[in-house]
Amino acid sequence: MSITLKTKAMYIIDKNGKQITVTDLKAAIAQAKAFKNYRHENPGFAELDNMLREYWTDLYKKLLRLQQAQENAQRLKAGEQDTVQTYTLKSKTENPDLQVTIKDLIPIPHTRKYHYRELLNLTNYSRYEPDWQTPMSKEHDMLYALYGEYKGDFFKVRDTRLIVIPGTYLYPTLLTEEDIKRMG
Repeated sequence: MSITLKTKAMYIIDKNGKQITVTDLKAAIAQAKAFKNYRHENPGFAELDNMLREYWTDLYKKLLRLQQAQENAQRLKAGEQDTVQTYTLKSKTENPDLQVTIKDLIPIPHTRKYHYRELLNLTNYSRYEPDWQTPMSKEHDMLYALYGEYKGDFFKVRDTRLIVIPGTYLYPTLLTEEDIKRMG
């Protein structure tokens, strides 16, 4: 699932891979909830109704996750939520492993929009690798809710020079902040 959160407009990726802009989350949830239950009176539309029910149910679930991510981010900002997941970046050198939470990730602004495959090419496991047992699925959405208008892909790990790309896992890179600024 792919969700990008912003303070004014939010985006989700629907079942067909299309980016949907959400400007009023409450209204979108109400609409999806209603639409997932609509059926034609004519039984000849049963196949279409099933396809539409699947689509709207998927959208409804994603909108609820978006709402939950926003609420979690607000609690995190307010200091009410102090139990955040710790992720380990396992060292492949003499340096110790890094223990990281989303509170340790500092966004690095940039303007270029990267495709998923481009980002994969920027990862590098020569110094650190993710702990493959600890995915960050729930907190990934909360991370973007936490930083509101931020639209980037790169984060610096606090008190280090390490740049990571959050996704299913925290993916380490060999990039520097200067590299990211040069890339646009």
